[in-house]
Amino acid sequence: MQKPFMLALILSIALSACTSLSFAPPPVDLTGKLKPQDVAQAGVLVDTYLNAYRRAASAAANGRQWFQVPALLALAGGATAVGLGAGSDVAIATGAGAAILNGVDAYYAPKDKVPILYAAINAIVCIKQESVGVPALKIPQAQAIAEQAPNARKADGSGLVFSLEEQYFSLVVASLIKVESILAQRLSNVGQYSPEAIVSEISMLTQQKTEAEGSADDADAQAAALGITDPEEKNAVSGGIVTIATLKPVLETCAVRAKV
Repeated sequence: MQKPFMLALILSIALSACTSLSFAPPPVDLTGKLKPQDVAQAGVLVDTYLNAYRRAASAAANGRQWFQVPALLALAGGATAVGLGAGSDVAIATGAGAAILNGVDAYYAPKDKVPILYAAINAIVCIKQESVGVPALKIPQAQAIAEQAPNARKADGSGLVFSLEEQYFSLVVASLIKVESILAQRLSNVGQYSPEAIVSEISMLTQQKTEAEGSADDADAQAAALGITDPEEKNAVSGGIVTIATLKPVLETCAVRAKV
């Protein structure tokens, strides 16, 4: 009776650890965090992802002990029990259990997941740094002016022609989802992205950023279409539009860090 009991105990330890070391990205509770779609809520969303990923990284960093320590104790306990007169089935059970735990440890490879999770954390920290500061200040100011413009509303009165804050929020969400997607791919198939492909992607995004920074004329035209005539107000809205255009490739470049 001891052998099945010992195996069941060891397997229960392994399975309890497996639930925390799945191949899926860490779950992120987004309940109540997707509204309103503005600058402040985007910051809340970034912090939510960051906290969830940091907890997962800490759990993975300690993951080996969930398998290796019980395996070591099982072998030591089995040897001691046999030395004190226990039957050979105890040694067989503990030896089999230790082998199972070591096999599960190799399968889930928690130590290999730690750098992958921290790469995702690095990407999210970049998103946080790039989305605050000037963008977080400019967008609400430009939005407040744009909302009061003569042509701010759609012809049918259903809403604003465009919302800079909603665009900002959508860019942040898209970059977080991209990080999550990269993380899912790396966790399901632990490996590396081609350095050449990463460099090429970053170069392309850098070029897009340069082009966006030179889109002042288009931004001025959009501000004028809203019916804004005051030069300072027009510059503020135009600046907000350029900021959104520039922020897109910047945040996408941040997300690429999850591949490194």
